[in-house]
Amino acid sequence: MREDPDNRNHHAAGGRRSVFRAVAGVLLIVLVGACAHGASPSASMRTGDRAMRNEVRLVRLVQQVGGEEKGLSSEERRQVTAFLDRIGFGYGDEAAFVAGQDYPAAARADLARLLRAFGARLAADAPELADIPPPGQAFLVVERHLVIPPRCPDRMLDATRNYGNAPSPQFGCANLVNLGQMVADPQHLLAGVPAAPNDPGKAAAAIRAWRESPPVILVPSGTSQESSSGGGSGDSGGR
Repeated sequence: MREDPDNRNHHAAGGRRSVFRAVAGVLLIVLVGACAHGASPSASMRTGDRAMRNEVRLVRLVQQVGGEEKGLSSEERRQVTAFLDRIGFGYGDEAAFVAGQDYPAAARADLARLLRAFGARLAADAPELADIPPPGQAFLVVERHLVIPPRCPDRMLDATRNYGNAPSPQFGCANLVNLGQMVADPQHLLAGVPAAPNDPGKAAAAIRAWRESPPVILVPSGTSQESSSGGGSGDSGGR
């Protein structure tokens, strides 16, 4: 049985059209993907002002302290002093006290005096800890806040494709890192210190003193008042 040539040509043309459609579909997908890839950096650059901030973490350093009825022993004082020196206890650190059962009050008073010598005082509220001090023992807890700077600068975006001239993701990074390194008390990054009450009298006193006090003329040592006041008269010139 012989196949009709027209029918054979019809099937061949249909096969070519199917292949053409498949190739066209693949090219369209590749083209759309390439456009999306080329546009994504520029679009992402618009997120250059994303929230970058210093992270503040709370760290607790604990030292177990024994006690006697008459107060802290010389060895306990030495251990507490060595602990505070080792951790560099200073500005911004807060000391708290968690006492176990039957801890002597005299020992607690000695510990408070020892902390005052370091310029600190015991916090009124004791922190919640997972461990409980043994009977007759206590925990000296130093709470310290640490600044974790943002992870910048980074190179996740190509600035050469910033066709929209959007802010760089690195914008403000140096200021944030410097602020985290310079802040004296990291807690101030969480909440500022309340302003002190206004004292108009103190501000007015400074202005009054500036207006009413006689002027002070500073004369260099070894120079008389007369030579200093007459130095620029211009009367001497060989006359």
